[in-house]
Amino acid sequence: YDFDAEAAFLNDPEVQRSLGAQPPRDWQTCSYAMVMNFIASGDWLARFDHYVSELLRANVQVLVYNGDTDYMVPWIGSKRWVEELDWPYREAWAVAPDLPFIVGGTSKALERTAAGLTFIQIFNSGHMVPTDQPEASLLMLREFISPTSRWAASVWFQSIPSPMPWVSAVLATMLVISALLASVAVRAMKCWRRTDSRYLPFLTAS
Repeated sequence: YDFDAEAAFLNDPEVQRSLGAQPPRDWQTCSYAMVMNFIASGDWLARFDHYVSELLRANVQVLVYNGDTDYMVPWIGSKRWVEELDWPYREAWAVAPDLPFIVGGTSKALERTAAGLTFIQIFNSGHMVPTDQPEASLLMLREFISPTSRWAASVWFQSIPSPMPWVSAVLATMLVISALLASVAVRAMKCWRRTDSRYLPFLTAS
């Protein structure tokens, strides 16, 4: 990948000043000093997926995306840890369909979404998805941050039809029957109390 344009932009003193990077610093695409410290600390192999589960439980929308030719971070492994996330809608996400992600009338990726969690497998893209597929990346980002995003949990819940539409009708009927039985029982008790005492021996004998 050629990052000359990015390096020139982020090393511009005016850009760094607007970003609050003071004093100005030499921006690099990859800092091997930082990477080595990251590896030596043990964070390189640490698991952080539980933080994603916490976000989902807090109703924070999550997007995970991968290029399908990325050999550093393969999409198969990324999708696997997404499938294994510990959260209330894990099973619903596991059975959700993989649908085409359409850009300009052409399928550029596969998307799977449920309850605010979305995974995108971008076709013909390596590690730097925005560089390899800029149009698809922009559309993906716009959809993710849109207030009316189809990936939002609230939109997903509204799209699910009731699995048992007859349940509410059955419950309503049961409530009506229970109310009628209660009314009959109350009336019977009132009649019993009004019964003349001379009939009590007869009722007891019978």
